[in-house]
Amino acid sequence: LNTDRLGIGGQPILPLTVQGAGGNIANFTNGNNSLVAYVDNSNVQIANNTALNAEKINMSTANNAIEFYQGGSQKMTLTSTGLGIGSGSSSPATPLNVADDGSSNGIMSNQIVRITPADANNGLNIGSDGTDAMIGVTNNDTDLHFLSRTGGTYSKAMTIDGATGSVGIGSDSPNQFVEIKRASRTTTFDAGDSDTWVDLL
Repeated sequence: LNTDRLGIGGQPILPLTVQGAGGNIANFTNGNNSLVAYVDNSNVQIANNTALNAEKINMSTANNAIEFYQGGSQKMTLTSTGLGIGSGSSSPATPLNVADDGSSNGIMSNQIVRITPADANNGLNIGSDGTDAMIGVTNNDTDLHFLSRTGGTYSKAMTIDGATGSVGIGSDSPNQFVEIKRASRTTTFDAGDSDTWVDLL
């Protein structure tokens, strides 16, 4: 005890200082749940039990990283490079790196990222089938639009119709499998069910 500071195991440098040789150095509990502080030469950890094998935050001085664990597995990592989310993203290669196995939905066997409004509808899924990258909408019969931006305003450059799979370029309501419109022209190119093919140069 030094003036208004209390030191346990060493000289106090803050109002409360706990110093130990390493390992679990503090345990705060209400008899049912615990908050544990762990320190060694490379890590500072805060965990929800003394086993340090479930939910915890690890600040690694060796890796200059903050690591988040759930159920004993590393789920999120923050480094100087970026934020990694998922069990395969402990060393993020980009500012946002998502790497994990997601849920399966049809041919998209790994739905890895879902982006939606707050109501969880009419959004975008990003994933993989294990071989190829995939992008799809979250709701049935929902169109997928690719936008361009001019003068600060978005416009629909290309549309994939969610109900039919038809593609419209310059058209957001394609009536054929492929429909191409140009704003400055009145002519529309349609590729429908016929066996006739046209080369566009």
